[in-house]
Amino acid sequence: MSDEICSEAWVIGIHAYSAFVYTLVVIVFSIALYAQSCLRRVFHPFFTLLFVETILCYALCDLFVVILKIMNFFGALEHPAAVFLDKLFHYSYTLIMPLQSCCLVERIVATLYFNSYEKNRRWALLALSQPLSIAFLLLDNYAGKEISDLQLAVFHVAYYVFQTLGLVALLTVNQQLTRKYTGSGVSLTTRYQLAENIRTIRVFLPMITVDTLISLIDIILNYMKFSYVFDPHRCTSDSSYLFVIYIVSEVVVSALELIEAALIVRSYPKVGNILVCWKLMAVHRVSSEGPSRIVNVFGSDLLHEQKNCNHFDDLNKNWEQRQK
Repeated sequence: MSDEICSEAWVIGIHAYSAFVYTLVVIVFSIALYAQSCLRRVFHPFFTLLFVETILCYALCDLFVVILKIMNFFGALEHPAAVFLDKLFHYSYTLIMPLQSCCLVERIVATLYFNSYEKNRRWALLALSQPLSIAFLLLDNYAGKEISDLQLAVFHVAYYVFQTLGLVALLTVNQQLTRKYTGSGVSLTTRYQLAENIRTIRVFLPMITVDTLISLIDIILNYMKFSYVFDPHRCTSDSSYLFVIYIVSEVVVSALELIEAALIVRSYPKVGNILVCWKLMAVHRVSSEGPSRIVNVFGSDLLHEQKNCNHFDDLNKNWEQRQK
């Protein structure tokens, strides 16, 4: 019976499902990247760059998962390319945390200096976020070897709780400041910055909330010694492995990833305009190349002919005036 449950058909079906869902996640995260590029003038450039890096890490992680699922299907997980992709997956996944922290710090500064932050372009401060993120990556790699799994799990839980509470506090503070300064005659710059703070937090908060749930599930699965690679030997010896652990975890985690990506896209203002942004950009490129050609039934360019006729009419009028 266990051999029938752990048959190859089940394994193929599970990997096909997860690869399909994660492909959708990659597509939705790509839409989020595109939306952020369309709305780059709506948000402060510091937040835009940090948030784009964060979304890019998410998209790369899910892309690596899809490729590894396919390679696992063909039994090529021991290939050097698969080992390299697995390392890239872990590096990209680890970089998400420091980049999220940088986004939170950037929004804290934007809230504290809401009167003048809109014009802040001190790029040196933003440049510090890059080596700090790399340093966190190296530190996390070291901690994974020296610290127990339980201590590392407690750290991750504390981190996400702090991130979530920090964003909720920032959202509350900015809403109170908005109500306080409504109708008080403050400058347009101040009102714009407060509105931007609320917009960015509403885009950022769904990511942290869902990511917290995903991390909690990852911690539980790590405690249960679970890997995304299907283990047929464990499936044969443990009757609950396939349905309770593997299928449920694959369905829940992949669904949460898709919900997270969809919530990020949905949180953008004027999401309908974002979806047609590419079309508008294409129209702009065509219009920048010059006026459209209008041809008659003979294929002649009417605008060009009209322009030439007007030019020769002007020459004739000038010539007649000189003759008089």
